[in-house]
Amino acid sequence: MSEASDGSRTAEAAFIRRLVARDEAAFTELVQLYERRVFALVFRMLGNRHEAEEITQEVFVQVFRAIHRCLLYTSPSPRDCVSNLVCRLLLE
Repeated sequence: MSEASDGSRTAEAAFIRRLVARDEAAFTELVQLYERRVFALVFRMLGNRHEAEEITQEVFVQVFRAIHRCLLYTSPSPRDCVSNLVCRLLLE
C-alpha cells in the first residue's frame, strides 16, 4: 500500500471520528461534500424537486444519527459510509 493511500485512509478515519464525536464543522463539511450527489440521486428517483430537497435533508439528519456505524468498517471511508447509509435510508 502506498504512503499516499495510508495518509488518505488516516485522514478519512480522523474525519469519521470527528463526525462520531458530533463535530459540527465536520458535519458541515460532509454535507458540502455530498449534498449535490445525494440530491441528484434522490431527484432522479422521485422526479420532484421539493420532495428531493426534503428527503436529502432527512438523509443527512439520519447519516448524522447513524455515523457511528462507520467505525465498524475495517477501512472507513466517508464516501462509502455515506453511500451505504443513503442507500439504506432510501430503501426504507
